[in-house]
Amino acid sequence: GFTSKLVIGVYVGLDEPKSLGKYETGAKAALPIFKSFVEKLASLNGPSDNEIAIEKGRELFENKNYNDALEVFGKVAQLEPENISALSMVANCYLGLGEIDIAKEIISNIDNKDNESNQDYLSAKSQIDILEKTKDKSIDGEDINKLLESLEKTPNNHQIRFDIALNLMAKGEHQDAISHLLYIIEKDKMWNDEAARKNLLEIFNALGPSNEVAIEGRKKLSSILFS
Repeated sequence: GFTSKLVIGVYVGLDEPKSLGKYETGAKAALPIFKSFVEKLASLNGPSDNEIAIEKGRELFENKNYNDALEVFGKVAQLEPENISALSMVANCYLGLGEIDIAKEIISNIDNKDNESNQDYLSAKSQIDILEKTKDKSIDGEDINKLLESLEKTPNNHQIRFDIALNLMAKGEHQDAISHLLYIIEKDKMWNDEAARKNLLEIFNALGPSNEVAIEGRKKLSSILFS
């Protein structure tokens, strides 16, 4: 194997012309040595330029600099068209910019067996699912105030609370939505075919495992379910 800066050769054999055995081919004898050497070399060299760029893009994204982050992730995606994280973060950036249809098209075109194990992909897909589900659930300020007043009078009206939670999800107000959904679960875990828990898990997937709001929400959910 070789790059512009390095050539690697592996020789497996005897000092005198003699067979190593019927099945001792290059793929079996030499390739494992080559692979082990390259893996060690890669760990010594540290992260690649694209890996560094992705981390820079994540910082920009976390600070809601979606346009700058989009430029960074877009360049990585051009260099590595199969990079699920780069492509998914491009979609996440478009979601941050309110371009839902573009994000949806990008995610639908990522065809890789590792999609479902990639958190960036799951975050984008879950956020799209939430927006699709709640696009007709938007409630204006006056109506939401009426719902909140009704909820104050009947706090155990799970349907009203659920409608408020969906509206908050549509607006990206995840922390308040989580609070309402947790309340429903605490009072009635099986309500409406576990609708509260299912939507809560979608929020957690959209936010990702390292998000502080999601972490705190998961702790509270576990406490409710296993108490």
